[in-house]
Amino acid sequence: MKSILLIAILLSATLSAARTDFYLDGPFKHTSKIPDGLVRLLQDEIKSACPRETVDQSANVRALFSVSKIAINNHRRAVSSRWQESESKYRVGQQWSYHSRPGEEESYFVVLKIDHDAKLGKIVHIAMKRLRMKNFRSPDGISENVNHMPFSEEAINKSEPKLLKEKVELPSFDEGYRLWRKAFDEGHAGIYTISIAEAVGVMEDTLNR
Repeated sequence: MKSILLIAILLSATLSAARTDFYLDGPFKHTSKIPDGLVRLLQDEIKSACPRETVDQSANVRALFSVSKIAINNHRRAVSSRWQESESKYRVGQQWSYHSRPGEEESYFVVLKIDHDAKLGKIVHIAMKRLRMKNFRSPDGISENVNHMPFSEEAINKSEPKLLKEKVELPSFDEGYRLWRKAFDEGHAGIYTISIAEAVGVMEDTLNR
């Protein structure tokens, strides 16, 4: 499983770097806290943009941005991963079908996490289930599951997703996300901007080289 995680990370970097619609910036050199003078403005803006979202009307605006990185005197990316989910149709824990490769019609993906990047936009992290990827390293010659793959939201959308369930149990993906996050922040990994089926195909080809 660890080899599949590493391959997924390397593939996302290689594929993204070769595409003109992918942007990769360097990691942050500095971070900062939200200035006191902006807190009230942020509260009003969040309440206005998300009137029905209780979490987004929290008085503790800093808590909403506790996992965000903000660049100082620098136009590099700012990545957040909490309140941005409210702007996406995808939600953590959802199970979706998609336009799969032939023979993988029973496969599906589960939404693990949603990040937001200032240049790349929404990054949807998914786990794949019930695949039929050929893998000569596997005892039965098949790999069915991949516990972490990062996609642009546009790539997910063009995969013709259909919602199956609103909430399912999440697989263990912390290790895969941690490895990707570190490589991404260091400028060595990216995200998939091709369809899910295409990404699975490329992964299968790589596994069997």
